[in-house]
Amino acid sequence: MYDADFTQVLQASIAPCVMISGVGLLLLSFSNRLSRPLDRVRQLKKEHEHAPEDQKEIIYQQIEIFYNRCKLLRNAVGALTISLFFISSVILILFISLSLQLEILKPIVRIGFVLSLLSMIAGLLFFFKDVGETLRSIRLEIRNFKR
Repeated sequence: MYDADFTQVLQASIAPCVMISGVGLLLLSFSNRLSRPLDRVRQLKKEHEHAPEDQKEIIYQQIEIFYNRCKLLRNAVGALTISLFFISSVILILFISLSLQLEILKPIVRIGFVLSLLSMIAGLLFFFKDVGETLRSIRLEIRNFKR
C-alpha cells in the first residue's frame, strides 16, 4: 500500500471513528443511568415488605415503573451496542475496500453506516421514552404526597 493510499484510508475513517467516540459516551451514560432504577427497585422491594397496606399498591406501581425503565434502558444500551458493531464493521470494510481497491465493498460501507445511525437513533428514542417514565414515577410520588 502506498503512503497516499494509507492517508486516504485514514481520512475516510475519521468520521466513523468520531462516531465510535460519541456512541461510546452515550453507551457509558446509559449504562450508568441503568444502575439507578435497578438500585431503586431493590430499595422499594424492601420498603414494600414493611409498608402499611395502604402504601403497598403505590410502592408496587413505582416498582413497575422502575422495571419498565430498566427494560427501556436495556434496549437503549442494546441499540447503541449494535450501532458500535456496525460502525466498527464500516471501518474494517472501508479499510479493506480502500487497501485492496475493491469497489464492490463501497455499497456495504454505506449500508453499514446507515444501519449504525439508525441503531443510534433507536437507542436515543428508548432513552427519550425512559425520561417519560421517570416523569411518570415523579408524578405518582407527587400525587401521593398531596394526600
